[in-house]
Amino acid sequence: MPKTYTHEGRQYTHAELETAFEAVEDLDHWKAPIDTMIPKADLAITKAAVIFYTATEVTVDHVGPTHLAISAPGYWAGPAA
Repeated sequence: MPKTYTHEGRQYTHAELETAFEAVEDLDHWKAPIDTMIPKADLAITKAAVIFYTATEVTVDHVGPTHLAISAPGYWAGPAA
């Protein structure tokens, strides 16, 4: 059984978090701030992944019909840096 990480009552595997983070991380460096669009359905796992990898919180900046504009300070601006 793979080790899991729990966020807001949901459990995720490391592989799930890695996939979700890779979808939103800055292409130049994973520790940089995050500023991107995601499908609404991905918000919960994206929040978990960003916290897991950067120790910073996701902010929803804009809500569209099917997607959300999100941002996060990134690892370098967080408490773990």
